[in-house]
Amino acid sequence: MLESLAISRELADRLSEAGSLHSLGGVYGRLGRHEEAIAQLLRCLDICRALGDRQGEAASLNDLGVVHRAQGRHVEAIARLREGLEILRELGSRQGQADLLRDLGDALLAAGHRDPAAAAWAEGLAISEALETPQSEELRDRLASLGAG
Repeated sequence: MLESLAISRELADRLSEAGSLHSLGGVYGRLGRHEEAIAQLLRCLDICRALGDRQGEAASLNDLGVVHRAQGRHVEAIARLREGLEILRELGSRQGQADLLRDLGDALLAAGHRDPAAAAWAEGLAISEALETPQSEELRDRLASLGAG
């Protein structure tokens, strides 16, 4: 990924650079290297915004929200996730909305907001069921864990 990032920069290919930064941020996040993940994801977000890449912007916001939640920074996580969700709604990205609603529900529950978490998961479930995706079962399980399914 670092080589891909270097090549993208050498070629001045901003879209590929954003993709490499996003991937790198995801890896750092999964490794628990949260500050490094945030740094890469913020760089990606800046590029996506500069290029007008709304899908990339939403993906960056989603991943930033997930990393902030992992850090226990729930207010920031929820804000990033809601911002990403709004973009996906504007774009009409139904699967993206379902994925983000799952993550938003997780962040809301982690912040102690049980009812809004259930509402986010229920909305995500409705979308997933309409799209007939395997994610439906995961969301049903989350709702059942709250006694809301």
